[in-house]
Amino acid sequence: MIATEYLPEWRQAGHFKMARQLIGRLAQRRPAVRQAKMSAADKSILIVDDNGPVRSAIRTMLERSGECIVCGEATDGLEAVQLVREKHPHLVVMDLAMPGMNGLEAACEIKRIQPDALIVVFSLYSDAFRKFTDEALGIDLVVSKADGAAGLLRALHPFLARS
Repeated sequence: MIATEYLPEWRQAGHFKMARQLIGRLAQRRPAVRQAKMSAADKSILIVDDNGPVRSAIRTMLERSGECIVCGEATDGLEAVQLVREKHPHLVVMDLAMPGMNGLEAACEIKRIQPDALIVVFSLYSDAFRKFTDEALGIDLVVSKADGAAGLLRALHPFLARS
């Protein structure tokens, strides 16, 4: 599995420790926000990932499902925050590890500017961060990239099916 292939290097590089410290700081700065319900007319999704083929696969799967509209794509957290300000998506599918502003920082900023946005983390490192999925961080769901775009769509279905 790809995720486990990189996990030991990630641990050795101290990324888990840095991520835990960042999560602690971000959780202290942001008040908890409850999940918002999406109506049938409000199913716009922003895709955020620094890998173009991954963004393309997610877009293709979501558009083929007919359950939502992809309103934009971003390659990093800063671009994601800007697109959220412009397009007001109701759901953001985001990677954690990106250049510039990472997914955790972007999630907190997005929740600050649009509290009702749902944040779904789609990452190779999802298992390491699954326990941090809570209201204080603004992350509503964590899905592993090992599950592929089809697994992401299955995980998103309850959010997309809400009326």
